[in-house]
Amino acid sequence: IMELVKTLNQQGKTIIMTLHDLSDALTVSHRVCLMDEKGAVVMAAPPEQVFQSGEIDRVFGVHSERVQLASGEASYVFTLRKGIPVNGGEIG
Repeated sequence: IMELVKTLNQQGKTIIMTLHDLSDALTVSHRVCLMDEKGAVVMAAPPEQVFQSGEIDRVFGVHSERVQLASGEASYVFTLRKGIPVNGGEIG
């Protein structure tokens, strides 16, 4: 589906999507709207600016990093931080 989205966008089509996969959102989007668990907009900006801001880490309680794939494309890895409450529990 992401390849179709890229193709349609390259053809000049505007694409509006809701994604829960942060790596996909940062990789295929020209602009990202980051929302918290209550649906409040935390930040709306180009993907690199959202990634560099640290807001993803803060909002989702993760450590994020950009990695280079063998294909040369960038991807993102998100690791839960210890001691962060997740769905009523806590990560050890």
